[in-house]
Amino acid sequence: MRSLLLSWILLAGIWVPGLLLVELLVLQRLVLTASALWTAALVPACQALALESLAAPLGFGAALARLARSLRAPRTLLVWSLAVASLVAGWSVGSARLPEAAAALLALAAAVLFAAAARPSGSLAAARGAALALALLLLLALSTQVVPGFERLPRLLAFGWPPRAARLLYLLPWLGAFYAALFRVQRASAAPRETTADWLGAAAGVSAVALVARLLPLSLAVTPQAAEPLGPPTLLVLVTACLAAAGTSLGKGGTPR
Repeated sequence: MRSLLLSWILLAGIWVPGLLLVELLVLQRLVLTASALWTAALVPACQALALESLAAPLGFGAALARLARSLRAPRTLLVWSLAVASLVAGWSVGSARLPEAAAALLALAAAVLFAAAARPSGSLAAARGAALALALLLLLALSTQVVPGFERLPRLLAFGWPPRAARLLYLLPWLGAFYAALFRVQRASAAPRETTADWLGAAAGVSAVALVARLLPLSLAVTPQAAEPLGPPTLLVLVTACLAAAGTSLGKGGTPR
């Protein structure tokens, strides 16, 4: 997944300047519509999938089979049952509160599971620092949801900045640290516990899609106008469910491979 995301970023870095040059040199105008932005995000993603599949088979079939087998474990099944129930309830009533609450609970569970696995006798003892960092980053993300005041701290550091620009002061470092810790844990668990690595890869991929969906000016929600947009909370639930499922596969009762 790390290689796939890097290929996506590289291809997007080529596609976007090319798109801008066509707009400026051929059409002699620059209009960045939501459709153009989503094309610039999704086309490189498809190209990266094809490129990585040709360079080194991704093994999606074997990974999906392992993930399906891991759902037989009671703890993993509980995680996904909670995630699915919250999404069904949230979409039924048109409220994002239930998915957001479920995502917070799943993030907390994932943080606890990774911290427990980072003990000297735990399954992630070889990557203890990265596992603890991942747990702390999840708790930090959770704290901004539980204590809304934390959201205002970046604005105090960058007084007078637009709110979205101020948020980048902590969002970008958090994202960099999150992916670095996640991929370190994934590499450490790849050989002994392939299922854990698969769930972490799924979390990395879904979180990248969630980030694009959050930043690009297009709503993913298919809801009545009066309802809250449920696309971002849905993706957040999927990310945290993948992380929690990865944590459950680290314990003695999980599926080791």
